[in-house]
Amino acid sequence: MGYLHYWELERHNFTDEFIKEAAFVIADNVDEVKELEINKKYIAFNGWNGFDRFIFTGNRDSYCKTGIFSPENYDKPICAILLLAVWHFGESMHLESDGLATIHIEPETKRVSWAWEEVLQYVKETFNYQFQRESYRDEVDQDRIKLIPIYKTN
Repeated sequence: MGYLHYWELERHNFTDEFIKEAAFVIADNVDEVKELEINKKYIAFNGWNGFDRFIFTGNRDSYCKTGIFSPENYDKPICAILLLAVWHFGESMHLESDGLATIHIEPETKRVSWAWEEVLQYVKETFNYQFQRESYRDEVDQDRIKLIPIYKTN
């Protein structure tokens, strides 16, 4: 069984900083990443058999089906890279995930699926990137959480 992550990115080339951080995430999860390709136009790799190949490009709509019962494996580098994209590309990166949808959300705390909670913590500890949580309803009237970067101004 799997669940979907889907995104829309209005950008064509990645920044050097984004690529460097994505490469770090991949290296930190190297046992789960196979057939890696990474450059300024896309990041692609395979993970567990039976799940989609993750292909993250600067093109419009994309998605990847992963395993909800094993997020510490194939799902972790995917979610971390998607969070990095939200951080680096802001409003030009629209992210949705089944793990950020109604069945996984605690309404009072806005805690999301445990897989996303782990990845949010990983990105905070690794890069010091934090995200605000905003509730919204999607086009099919399902409650979701939007992750919004909290940029520090010094």
